[in-house]
Amino acid sequence: KLAHLHFVSHSNYKKRLVQLGEVSRNITVVGAMGLENIKNLKLLSKKELEKELKFSFRKKILMATFHSETSGVSQVVTAMKNLFKVLNDLSEINVIFTSPNSDIGSNEIKKLIRGYVSQNLHRAVEFNSLGQLKYLSVLKYADGVIGNSSSGIIEAPSFKKGTINIGSRQNGRIQTNSIINSTHHYESIFKSIKKLYSKSFQKTLIQTKNPLDLNLPSKKCIEIIKNKNLSVLNNKYFNDVLF
Repeated sequence: KLAHLHFVSHSNYKKRLVQLGEVSRNITVVGAMGLENIKNLKLLSKKELEKELKFSFRKKILMATFHSETSGVSQVVTAMKNLFKVLNDLSEINVIFTSPNSDIGSNEIKKLIRGYVSQNLHRAVEFNSLGQLKYLSVLKYADGVIGNSSSGIIEAPSFKKGTINIGSRQNGRIQTNSIINSTHHYESIFKSIKKLYSKSFQKTLIQTKNPLDLNLPSKKCIEIIKNKNLSVLNNKYFNDVLF
């Protein structure tokens, strides 16, 4: 509400800002900024990545990231415990865990991850932070992602990788055909993983197009700022939406 100019990743998000009273002409759809890094960075080869992570990519691999939800951490904890049970039943799948952000409840999530990894060193590994280069490189070579992180919605589709999105943390975001939504229950997680690895679902991923990838969003932002008469933005007013 303090900003005069807005740059959003999708037209639906522009509509939401208009509903909040922002002026339509000051909102530009440019795409998701983070997707530029996929094109600009020279990602690691599989061999380089295995050496960096000390982890083999020769078997089935999922990357898992869980954060606290707005409503708290209890359902996330339930989802993680059920995921561990599913992984025990699907022993051919290895997992790369990345740590949660610093929201309330993150310590509980970290404790669960470390507990699982310590008992499954042959098939699981955890990283506090992979950094941009290694994280995107893992996305390139992993079979898919699981958890409730926005990267499964924003970045993963650009790699044509499936995402198992658990819970409600990403509700309201634009989703592609590569997203499999799951509840925190065991049965739902189990079926979602089975679906992700199914031949029919893998075939659909070939056609995946990321609706947030609109090419060079930062360049568009810079051009708009350079050419905008900023003096006319001094006074901000509320745009009434008439129903």
